[in-house]
Amino acid sequence: MEQKRNPPREDVRRYCIANDLFKGGTNDQYERMFDMLDRQMPIHDIATVIWVCSPDTDKHAAEIERDLIAIAEDHYSIGSGKAGDNNADTHNPDMCP
Repeated sequence: MEQKRNPPREDVRRYCIANDLFKGGTNDQYERMFDMLDRQMPIHDIATVIWVCSPDTDKHAAEIERDLIAIAEDHYSIGSGKAGDNNADTHNPDMCP
């Protein structure tokens, strides 16, 4: 399934924290990455920014991109009992540190 919408800020923030990502970036760069999410910029570009600002990670940009797509798909799944479901809890314990 092709990813249509970017994952929400909070989900990406939790992902970065859980995976020790973006530790080489500034606060301004972090906010700009979130602005890219909000503006629905290509997920490939957002993954590249995260990777560039994560000098100590073993993850490659392509892996970060796949993870972000999976997070978005999980969040926007309708009627599956996941975060996109109006009756679902928006907390994803797999994404928390």
